Amino acid sequence: MRLAWVERVFLIALAGLAVALALFQLAWGPSYRRIAEQNRIRLMPLPAVRGSILDRHGAALAEDQLSFNVAVIPQEVRDPASLWGPLSRRLGASADRLQRAYRRHYTAPFAPAMVARDIEMASAFALEEQRIEWPGVVVLPAPRRRYPLGEAEGAIVGYLGMADPAAWKTLQAYGYHVRDWVGKSGIERLYDAALHGINGGVQVEVDHRGRLVRQLGLKPPVRGQNITVTLDAALQQHCYRLLAGRRGSILVMALDTGELWGAVSSPGFDPEAFVDPDRDATVEGYLADDRRPLFNRAVAGAVPPGSVFKIVTAYAGLSSQKASPATTYQCPGQFQLGNVTFDCWYAPGHGPQTVTDALRHSCNVFFYQMGLRVGPAALAASARLFGYGQPSRVDLPGEAGGLVPDPTWKQRRWRQPWFPGETVNVAIGQGALLVTPMQVLRMTAFVARDGRAPQPHLLKAIEGHPVGAPPETPAALDQSALSVIRQGMEAVIMSEDGTGRLARVAGFPAAGKTGTAQAGEGWPHAWFCGYAPIGRPQVAVVVFVEHGGKGGEVAAGIAGQIFEALAAHPIVESSDGSPPSGSA
Repeated sequence: MRLAWVERVFLIALAGLAVALALFQLAWGPSYRRIAEQNRIRLMPLPAVRGSILDRHGAALAEDQLSFNVAVIPQEVRDPASLWGPLSRRLGASADRLQRAYRRHYTAPFAPAMVARDIEMASAFALEEQRIEWPGVVVLPAPRRRYPLGEAEGAIVGYLGMADPAAWKTLQAYGYHVRDWVGKSGIERLYDAALHGINGGVQVEVDHRGRLVRQLGLKPPVRGQNITVTLDAALQQHCYRLLAGRRGSILVMALDTGELWGAVSSPGFDPEAFVDPDRDATVEGYLADDRRPLFNRAVAGAVPPGSVFKIVTAYAGLSSQKASPATTYQCPGQFQLGNVTFDCWYAPGHGPQTVTDALRHSCNVFFYQMGLRVGPAALAASARLFGYGQPSRVDLPGEAGGLVPDPTWKQRRWRQPWFPGETVNVAIGQGALLVTPMQVLRMTAFVARDGRAPQPHLLKAIEGHPVGAPPETPAALDQSALSVIRQGMEAVIMSEDGTGRLARVAGFPAAGKTGTAQAGEGWPHAWFCGYAPIGRPQVAVVVFVEHGGKGGEVAAGIAGQIFEALAAHPIVESSDGSPPSGSA
């Protein structure tokens, strides 16, 4: 009886063992096998070198340059405690700092843990020569992102950072790794997919303690593609220096192609600070700076345009035939609307003014009356014809659309009727009207090129293969009205009493319009827009200085220095059609 009971227990145990073996070998076996393989085989990523961003002549605006990092392989260090003192003396860094970096970057016994970044070449060679004395210490070549123009290019070229968790799931599907650098703004962000490259890796076998046994495979990384942009590095630096730390923007565009030769936002920032862990304080300073250096004023800064908008008001009057080139209004220095007095900027008054006179003198009183004559709806419609109220679609992230107010907008937004005083304000570029420097640039191109504006753009080639200019934007603009406006803009610079005469350059005749926009407290915004040379326009220029004062003094003066540089630039022909010498 007892023997039979023992036999039953033995059979039950044997059956249980058979079931367990079947589960582990057949049902769960493949899963455990995968886990074992994952514990035995590790993948060490090899990041790709990021593609360079080059200016139109091939000069680097952003590139990965060779740097040297010092790392420690944990499994090869016999006595870690005795390593930090001598290593700190060799590298000129404290032992505590090296140990903190080691702990932060430790991932596995076989994987190098970085302890010092971007050391001098002499120190790197010295460590390599003495490797036998430093077991476990290795010098690793690594790419380091450099930006030769520094602050002059930050807002346009952009900066790099680690992918944020919200974007990680999307980026993972495109081959990105968790610690990859990605573009956060500007060209670096917009063309990140081409610049990033394809990461590689080394597959290694490790033992149960995580120590390296052998290398199983290698997938070399693929370098990112080079991006060539339309900017001219010398002109870019020149424009940035002209702003001299003031808040504002300068844009320079080729009228035939829409290529942006210069695109500056000031104050700028040094993109290298974002890839250098030793410059965290600099980055924090950028973020706390009330001048907003990370804000791209060229495309995102929507502000009142002031008198540069009088081009639109003149067009609205001429194209609607509610005014002609001979239409004259008297300017006594002020304009009375009901019980409200609107002043002209020139208190004694300009006297009788035609359209071209009013543009030359930037007479407020003339355009007050012109705006009232055409009405707010016609002003808004003309503004939209010139591209206001919508993004220009330039290849830069974060572009603002601005605002073109009219009675419909006010009723929808504020549930209030439109008043004639608002028309008077909008007619001279004030009130609720908001524009960006890029939109003013497009308006200038429409005038210079008979209503055919090229698409502003920065991308010129990818890996040496030209991408071609985007199609231009045609507008059904009245040619006779544009002709009259061009005459007025020419007088702004070329006549002795024009408000933009400071932009005049001998041998390089230009046309333009100045603007001074009231902007709450502080000095007004200073504007200038123009093109050159007269007769065969090749380049458009916009200068915006935030709270800079009078446009005819500050912005026009800066524009004159830009025209002077462009007159000697190889891209621009002189007024007689012969190629110039020198460069900007």
